[in-house]
Amino acid sequence: MKGKILAILSIVIGVLLVAGALAGSAMQPKTGSAGKGLTWTLDFKGDLTISGKGAVKNFSPEKLGIDQKVKRVIVADGVTAFGGDLSTCAGLRELVLGADAAKAGVLFIEKRPTLERVTVAEENTVFMSADGVLYNKEQTSLLFYPSLKKGESFTVPETVQELREGVFRNAKYLTSVTLPSSVTSIGKNAFSGCDQLQKIAFGGTEDQWNALTEGVELGLPAAATVEFEG
Repeated sequence: MKGKILAILSIVIGVLLVAGALAGSAMQPKTGSAGKGLTWTLDFKGDLTISGKGAVKNFSPEKLGIDQKVKRVIVADGVTAFGGDLSTCAGLRELVLGADAAKAGVLFIEKRPTLERVTVAEENTVFMSADGVLYNKEQTSLLFYPSLKKGESFTVPETVQELREGVFRNAKYLTSVTLPSSVTSIGKNAFSGCDQLQKIAFGGTEDQWNALTEGVELGLPAAATVEFEG
């Protein structure tokens, strides 16, 4: 009997050791090359960090087989550009741009990632973010509004003069947008896929709006109206 008990204990201990080893392996970060002098690392929390010096081109978590595990992408200081496709990262919610990121092409392709926010290092001289929205450093150009950003209304800052092409594309929760009369340029399809959008409040006159949008396909849903405050 004693021998059987010892045998059972040995089996149980062996199983626990194997399970512990497997769990420990799963907790280990995955890593690989993101280009010459560049490295990607994915930790167990879902943080994908791109580090090194230089520009990342054509980065694809899907091709690496890690896209379904990514929750946040961190572009570390030293990385000057980040290009590729994050659209298959279904759980991705935040992109963090470091101090040296001068280009973020991954945000401006047709298959844009589904984000809740973009965060930018204060030392960055090209980009800045406010409440999760991406602007140029001077906040004169609104570059990217995350499609999963919470909130039904959004007021564009008075400093903004330009809305980039597709800037509000697929914004899931937006029902109203307030634009200041300082806006002098709106890119095409700025509001495409904003199915819940009901109203745009423009700070200028109807004539100013007509001149601003002449020849530009905004992608507004049929039910959306424009109100003029000027």
